Amino acid sequence: MRPAGQSISIPTKLLATGVACAVALLVCGTAATVVVAADVTNTLQSPERSKLLARAYRSSSGPGEAFRDIGATARTLDSLLAPLGPPLPADSTVLASLFALNSDRSKSDVWNSAPMAALPAPIPDVGHRRLAIPLRADSLAGMDLAEFRAAARDPWLPLFRQWARGPRQPALWGYRPGLPGVSNIRELPTRSLGPWRVLFAENEFASVLALHDGNSSLALQHARENVAAARHFVEQPIVIDALIGRVVLRRSLTVLASIATSAHDTTTANQARQLHAALQNYPGNFNLKLLLEQESNANSHATEDFVANQLVHPSLRVESLSTIALGGCHNLPELMFGFSEKRREAMHRAVANIRDIDRGAELGAKYQQYLEYALSNRTAPPTELPQSILGRSAILSAFAWIVPPGVRARAALCIEQGL
Repeated sequence: MRPAGQSISIPTKLLATGVACAVALLVCGTAATVVVAADVTNTLQSPERSKLLARAYRSSSGPGEAFRDIGATARTLDSLLAPLGPPLPADSTVLASLFALNSDRSKSDVWNSAPMAALPAPIPDVGHRRLAIPLRADSLAGMDLAEFRAAARDPWLPLFRQWARGPRQPALWGYRPGLPGVSNIRELPTRSLGPWRVLFAENEFASVLALHDGNSSLALQHARENVAAARHFVEQPIVIDALIGRVVLRRSLTVLASIATSAHDTTTANQARQLHAALQNYPGNFNLKLLLEQESNANSHATEDFVANQLVHPSLRVESLSTIALGGCHNLPELMFGFSEKRREAMHRAVANIRDIDRGAELGAKYQQYLEYALSNRTAPPTELPQSILGRSAILSAFAWIVPPGVRARAALCIEQGL
């Protein structure tokens, strides 16, 4: 029996329905029941409603969503970083060393990084490190600052600062061209964020300690370096990078505002607070589940329209491509009989709409390969799906073998994505 309050996902329900229908077919000898049930269960949305949804989002775009290309937020950030001076020249050795931080958790061929022997020190490990320090310099009175001062001398920090103050990083920095070793978007590894968290924290320590030591100019410089480093994350076309970037950028702006207030720099303090507020919902507050609902109709154009909107953050435009493939998880006929070939045409058009994004074509190709994976009916599990209704019901488990392998494969894919 399912515990009270525990919900069952749609693909799990449909898989169980498939078992029930298969048993019914054996008894009744007709397939009409399946088709009729599918028509009653699945209410498709019209392409016209899809376009209205996309246009409604365009009309509600604010400065946070337009952050990357236009808007007051970008100008405010440029103004905040201007005191750091012109960008420092890019150093390939520094970049290769720092990019090794990305691959600390995922040893994949997709990463572009230096050999471990060429690194300035062991990769920073979060472990039991302290990652926070009181922001008010007067709060440090009486504290043992030895641990913070040691952290602020980390050999990695000069590289981090040079990278932060360098040119704005291109899309997918640290990922090799062509994304080798990644057969579809499911296999694209994310950055190892632990080492980066350590470096942001250690440079924050250096900023607060400089203020404590009476050097407000150096304190503001280090605080701005963290803001500049965070910018390298928030403008990336991958959602997890943009979201992590928002967290570290808002933290860095809080530190900068505090340091500037203590240094009696009201202009910088006000600009930092203004940008902190503007980034509250960054990179956007659009719920991709709404697109997923629209894409249950293989004829929908909702995602195509959404990704064409250049006011939307690139990461949301790219991430929304997944709804074309996964919309079939909310369509009973497609889950039962195969995802529609129309999704391949829709994906092709949508990928063409993100070619204005740096390396968007590479990411789009991986989403197309993911759709092909979904259309292929591969990876049918040999036994009942973990945590599915088949595994919780002895009766249904006994008849699981009746469910066609393609249905099982599609249900597994949908459940894997939490749908």
